[in-house]
Amino acid sequence: MNYRNARVADYYQQMRPLYDAYSQRSLAWHVGLCVDGERNGPAALQRSNEILVKGLPLTRGMRALDAGCGIGGLAFFLAERFGLEVDGISIAPANLVAARRIARERGLATQVSFLDHDFMRLDSLPKTYQLVLNQESICYTSNYRTYLEGVRDRLVPGGWFRCVDGFLGPVELDPRHCALHAQIQVGWRIPPLRRASDYLEVLDAVGFQDLVHEDLSPMARATAEGFQEAAKYADEDLRRDFLGLADMAMFRQHLDACGAYGECLLDGSMRYALIGGRWPGPR
Repeated sequence: MNYRNARVADYYQQMRPLYDAYSQRSLAWHVGLCVDGERNGPAALQRSNEILVKGLPLTRGMRALDAGCGIGGLAFFLAERFGLEVDGISIAPANLVAARRIARERGLATQVSFLDHDFMRLDSLPKTYQLVLNQESICYTSNYRTYLEGVRDRLVPGGWFRCVDGFLGPVELDPRHCALHAQIQVGWRIPPLRRASDYLEVLDAVGFQDLVHEDLSPMARATAEGFQEAAKYADEDLRRDFLGLADMAMFRQHLDACGAYGECLLDGSMRYALIGGRWPGPR
C-alpha cells in the first residue's frame, strides 16, 4: 500500500467511532440530503442512495461496482432494494472487515462481495458492470481522467456511472476560502477538490453520453449546518464521548474539516451535486 492510501486507511480506522455515531445505524458515512425542513438523520442519509440511482433501469441480477464502499451501506441498499449483485472495493481494511461481517449477518454474502482494491487500479476487475457508483469517494482520486477511463473500461455497453460528492463552486476561491479548502484536505485526507464541470468535461471526452448534473446543495444545507455545530466540539467533550479514539489530533483535524466544508457549502463556494453519464460502447 502506498503512502497516500495508507494515510486514508489509517484515517478511517481512527475515525470509525465518529462515523458510526454519525450514521445512526444507517451504515451511511456521507452528507444527508434533507427535505421539508428535516434535520440530517437516517432518512436523509438513505435519500443519497436513492438519488444516486433514480431513473436508472435497474433489474435483478445486474452487476454493480461500489467504488469506495465504506462499510457497505450503499452496496446493501442496491442488493436488498433492487436485487443487484454488488462488488464493493476499499483500501481501508477495517471497513472491509466490518462490511463482510454485516453481509454475513444479513444473508447477503453470496450477493455482495467486498474487495481490498484501489479504485485507481480498476484494470484487474472484470468488464461486466452495468453500474459504477461513487458516493463521496471520487474526491479521493489522484487523477480523475485516469479513474474515469478505468470506469468506462469496466462498464458493459449501455452501462452507467453515477457519483454524488462535494465540488468546488464556479467562482475562484479567495484567500479565506483557499484556507478553508486546505483545512478540508488535511482533515479528510483528500486531494484538492475540483469543479463538477471538470469531471463532466472528462466524461464527455472519454465517450460518455447522456451526461447528468444535478445541484443538490439546497438539500445539503441542514447537514452543512450540523457540520458547523460539530466543529465546535471541545477537546474535553471528545475525550468523554469518544473514549475509543486513539488520535485526538486527527479527530480535531477532522472536525475542523467538517466546519470548513459546512461553511463552504452554505456560502456557495462549494456545491454538492450528482454527476454521471452512460457509456454507449466503443464507437
